Amino acid sequence: LYAYEYWGEECNKKIRGMFAYAIYDVNKNKIFLSRDIAGEKPIYFYYHNNIFIFASEIKAILSDKRVIRKIDDNALQNYLKRGYCSGNETIIKNIYKLSPAQQLQFKIDEKKIVIKNYWELKNQQFSENITNINSHVDTVHQMLTNSVKEQLIADVPIGILLSGGIDSSLITGIASQFKDKLNTFNVKFSNHESFDESTNAKKISNYFKTNHHEIHADDISPDILFKLSKQYDEPLTDSSMIPTYLISKKVVQHCKVVLGGDGGDELFGGYNHYKRVLKLNEYIKYIPSIIKNLSSSISRKIIPLGVKGKNWIELLDKDFSKNDLYYAQLFDQNTMCNLFKRNFEVKQDNTHIHRNSVLFNLLRNDFREYLPNDILVKVDRASMLNSLEVRSPFLNRDLIEYSFNEINDEFKVTSTNKKIVLKLLCKKLLPKNFPVDKKHGFEIPINLWLREKKWKNFFEEILFDKRSIFNEKVVKSLFINQKLGAKNAERLFCLTTLQIW
Repeated sequence: LYAYEYWGEECNKKIRGMFAYAIYDVNKNKIFLSRDIAGEKPIYFYYHNNIFIFASEIKAILSDKRVIRKIDDNALQNYLKRGYCSGNETIIKNIYKLSPAQQLQFKIDEKKIVIKNYWELKNQQFSENITNINSHVDTVHQMLTNSVKEQLIADVPIGILLSGGIDSSLITGIASQFKDKLNTFNVKFSNHESFDESTNAKKISNYFKTNHHEIHADDISPDILFKLSKQYDEPLTDSSMIPTYLISKKVVQHCKVVLGGDGGDELFGGYNHYKRVLKLNEYIKYIPSIIKNLSSSISRKIIPLGVKGKNWIELLDKDFSKNDLYYAQLFDQNTMCNLFKRNFEVKQDNTHIHRNSVLFNLLRNDFREYLPNDILVKVDRASMLNSLEVRSPFLNRDLIEYSFNEINDEFKVTSTNKKIVLKLLCKKLLPKNFPVDKKHGFEIPINLWLREKKWKNFFEEILFDKRSIFNEKVVKSLFINQKLGAKNAERLFCLTTLQIW
């Protein structure tokens, strides 16, 4: 409050950490809203017919009966494409998110809203500083250490969400320098070995002598989706919200604050699709345009959803210099129209073309969209439902700016390797035999679960119910192709969570 009084709107440039706040400025008769640069904390607002409402949850806004409850078609299309509502849209018309690093003024006398960014990523491809990779490793190590040290300050017991991947393992290693016998927590899938990273988590726990807790997640009831749907306020296709909720419920019995590894993948290139897109970009120039266009067109018309390689074939006719590259679209325009037996207006792509590298644009897009609208939503809602505070040391402003502005592409991802800087940091801090390439995080084996009777029956009961909003024929084809080997579990989860919501 004193920062706002002293610096006014410029105060956000001084604040570190996660926040969403509202100030009523009595002197200027205006309301000032603001949200942190990564979007760790949510803030929503409604403005229609001169009614302005703001809250940290959509359900609070909907408690006002003057708010018209109508689905926003653009947001619905984005949800069906990506699995989350992107940008500042929500699934409900006239209710919006304040985007990360934005501030809003509502001038009460004028009944006028003014929104602006107080911080944004630079639009540049390469750093002007020629730096060797070891220098980057040392700088990232120091910055991450400072961030972890800051975020270990708490008046209550503190722990770490230890998935067994690189990011949470590094945080555990650094945090152990400052606190003894830290509590660490992991989800164990004993019935699905390929998804079970509890062995890696145990290695890290033993190495740094933490007080380790395992949560077994094999016998989960699908009914949990009803509870999560109410908490999340919007449909979300990220099935890892289930173990995130379960681990939060367990953790809060021991700690009120935990550190997590969110942000590491978006800053340093941890997702497999980065390597695949770079590899495709290497070879695409050798393919004649007529073959690229024809292949993409045939794939869209003939190859069923969920068939391996379909999404990648359909990328062949795309401009890889665009900022927004759909590399894993859930539903295409034609399927959406068939799902609802009506036409959707084709959403215009207003994306600007930036003269950046393909990787830089992919990373920036995931940082702006996937991270705040999926990953951080999943974590915030699941943890808050259990009164648990989750902190993300990778989302420190200095570290974000250094990663995007100073570290060149070749030190992050190539067509054969990913997360290069962080892997080298692992060699400095983690056990020698630690497997740096294995990664599932708190992901769940949803494709395998759908083979089980209780999950398959649950999805069918929801999607074939007489109140279902979907075309039964399209849903049936998704189930049939899933049985034949296509990977449609995520699409079926997408529709099920939407129907429950």
